[in-house]
Parts: sequence; structure tokens; C-alpha cells
Amino acid sequence: MRRIEEEEKKIVELKEFVSFEIKKIEDINPTMDEDEELIQIKKELSKKEKVLENIELANAVFEHEHKVSSALESLDVESSFFDDVMNELRAVLENAQEKFSALDDVDIEEVLNRIEELSGLKKRYGSIEEALAYKELKKIELQKYENIEIEKEDLQKSVLKLNGQVNSLALQLSELRTFEIVSFEKDLNNYLQELYLRDAEIELQEGVLGLHGKDELKIKLNATQLQKVSTGEFNRLRLAILALKSEFMSKNGGVLMLDEIDANLSGEESMSVAKVLRQLSKHFQIYVISHQPQLTSMGDQHFLVYKDGDESKTKELDSDGKIDEIARIISGDSVSGEAKKFAKELLEVNRCVS
Repeated sequence: MRRIEEEEKKIVELKEFVSFEIKKIEDINPTMDEDEELIQIKKELSKKEKVLENIELANAVFEHEHKVSSALESLDVESSFFDDVMNELRAVLENAQEKFSALDDVDIEEVLNRIEELSGLKKRYGSIEEALAYKELKKIELQKYENIEIEKEDLQKSVLKLNGQVNSLALQLSELRTFEIVSFEKDLNNYLQELYLRDAEIELQEGVLGLHGKDELKIKLNATQLQKVSTGEFNRLRLAILALKSEFMSKNGGVLMLDEIDANLSGEESMSVAKVLRQLSKHFQIYVISHQPQLTSMGDQHFLVYKDGDESKTKELDSDGKIDEIARIISGDSVSGEAKKFAKELLEVNRCVS
């Protein structure tokens, strides 16, 4: 469609140029080998007078033809060979006279002008054959330009038809979403309660038609716009949506990398996040950076990130290492016996939950 609109802008100029090119050749209207025939006529015209004069003189030989025949008879020589030669000569001279006499009606100026016109075509296009081929190509090009309006009109009809189909499908999609959004909101709020969040309000609004339809999903947390909720609340909302999505997954959903998703959360809130992540781990490979004991104790594997000079390094922790690191998170660098006991209890409880 864009190509047609661009060509349409210059269609008038293009049509005029192509029509001019076609007319230039058609005005001369050359035919194949016409130039060679005209050059031959020119040559014959240039020697016409001399040839006819010579023929006239040569015809005098026939006045003495009977004398030659009589001489041959007197010599008892068969004269048939002489008769054949004279008949052939007579035919040649008569044909030549007719040929050159036919040029009486030829206008030498017209011939010269025509040769000049054809010479101009040959100079421009290479040959008469190439000029005629060029004319046919330009006729095809002109036909394309003349049909472009029809082509555009057909495309516009197709676009209108397709737009109608797309809008119809978008409407069907909106109706299905409107029907499903009630249960979606209910199921989402169940997860939000687990994550100690306020209820979400979900509204479907009409937006710009695109690849996924024309609907925009607006979510509020307890009537608060998402732009105004805290980072912690926003991250837990994302987790709830992922968890809800995972219920319908039959294959792995990919990789999640979460950096301190439980920052500034209470112990209960952090544990709620850990439980949801445990559920998501059925479909996702999850990497979590955390400084909270609850979420840390829920992981299948633990890696300690530490500094060695100017380099950051990691190492996988064994069972004792897990206990020590969780205890350090709880009590600080001075690990107490109570912190170790609590770390063991966390790991044991979470092992049972797993």
C-alpha cells in the first residue's frame, strides 16, 4: 500500500514521460530492416540515370541478333546456344529497366529524410529492433501506471475488510477477557492475601488496537494506582501474577532473577514470598539474592557471595554452611547459639514443606 501511495504522487509525471517516449517511436513507426532497404534504394537512385542509359545502349545488340543467327546457319552451326544467351540477356536487361523505371515515383528527399529519422532512433537505442523492444516495455510500464488507481482501490477494499475482521476478533477477545476477569481478580486476590497485600481492583479499558487486541488492563491495590505503591508491594504483586500464571503452565516458564525481593518486609511477609517462590519453582529456574533468613532457608541450593581482595566470588554452601550463614544473617557477625538453633529449625521446617 505504501509503495502505491509513493508512486501515486509522481504518477502524472511518470505517465507523461512514458507516453512521450512511446509517441517518439510511434511517430517514426519503424519496421524491421527498413533502414537497410532504404539505404539500398538510395544507392539505386544514385545510379539510376547511368544504368538506364547503359541499358538503352546495350539494347542495340538485339538489332543485329538475326545477322548472327544467319551467320551460324551458313556455317552449319547449331544456333540454339546463341538464342538461349540472347533470351537470357534480354530478360536481364528488361528486369533491370523495370526495376529502375519503378524508381521514377520515389522522392529522393523523402528517402533521405526517412533514413535520417531511422538513424536518430538507431543512435539512441542501438538498433531498430531495440527501439521497438523499448517501446513495448514502455507500453507495459504505462499500463502499470494506468492500473495503479485500480490496484489501490482493490487494496483499500482489502484493508477495510481485514480491519473489519480484526476489529471483530478484538471484540470477541474483549468479551472473553471481560468474562474471565472476574475469576482472575478473585484468584489474584487469594495470592495477594497470602503475601499480606491489600485486595487488587482490576479494570479492563479500551485502548489502541494492537497485536494483543484493544484492551488495557488497569490494576489498583486498595484503590491506589500502581505508580504510587511501594517497590515491595509492586514486587509481591508481580509474584502473585506469576504464581497465578504458573497454574496454567504445562512446561517450564523460563528463568527468574530476583534481587532482594523481600527487602523491608516483616518475617511473615518474607516467608509468604518464599512460599510463593517455592510454588513458582515448579515452572521457573529461580535465582534470589536475599538478606532475610526466611527466604534464604527456602532455597534448594545456597551460594555465598563474598569479597576476596578486589574480586567478588561465590561458593556453594553445604548443610553446615547453610546453618552458619543463616545464623549470621539473624544475629550478625557474632553468631549466637540461639541464632544457630533458629537457623536449623527454619531449614528443618522448610525441608518438610518442600
